[in-house]
Amino acid sequence: MSTEPTVSEVERLKMLLIEERKRLARDLHDSVNQKLFSLLLIARGLNNQLSDQDDAIRNGIREIEMLAQEALADLSNLIWQRQPIDPEQDFLEMLVAYGEKIGLHVFVECDGEEVDLSASDIEIILRIGQEALNNVKKHAKTDEAAIRFEIHPHQLKLVIADQGCGFEADVPKQTDHSFGITNMKVRATQLGGEVSICSSLGSGTVVTLIAPVREGEQSNEN
Repeated sequence: MSTEPTVSEVERLKMLLIEERKRLARDLHDSVNQKLFSLLLIARGLNNQLSDQDDAIRNGIREIEMLAQEALADLSNLIWQRQPIDPEQDFLEMLVAYGEKIGLHVFVECDGEEVDLSASDIEIILRIGQEALNNVKKHAKTDEAAIRFEIHPHQLKLVIADQGCGFEADVPKQTDHSFGITNMKVRATQLGGEVSICSSLGSGTVVTLIAPVREGEQSNEN
């Protein structure tokens, strides 16, 4: 007797996953977000009560305020990323919207043929793109990024480039930057593809995803 899940069971599991993501987003907003906002207000209130002689304390409180603001922004972005993806919406438009949300000017080029991708593959590509844009915002010291997407019946390519400060790609560092790169590479393997990073100090960074278009996803439309 087959133990493979039926189509209805798969759809039910997908709906449960969507609802769980929505619940997690609500919980993050209602608990962590409110606590961080309260911390920010407390820091501002304390700062306003200090005299001019309390410079050392004032600087420390300002540091707390800046960290709270950054944490709020990161949490807001995380909540946005966890929202369920609408498979009917163009994922490049979603990437542009995300880039604008985090304060980037994003330029897009698209080239290729009419190819259908599964919702799961679209989500992976979108998450890789979001991570690359996050790295531009946090590390590149620029507010501009360029996206190029190429798709053909057997292969797709997503390129996200910036003209920022760049980094020494061959020097391993245990930072959120290296964690983000590792995260993108792991996601790429789920597509059967790979992510490459090309960067050097002062010359910007190019993130390239190349992956096969899986069989059965090519559109039958001419």
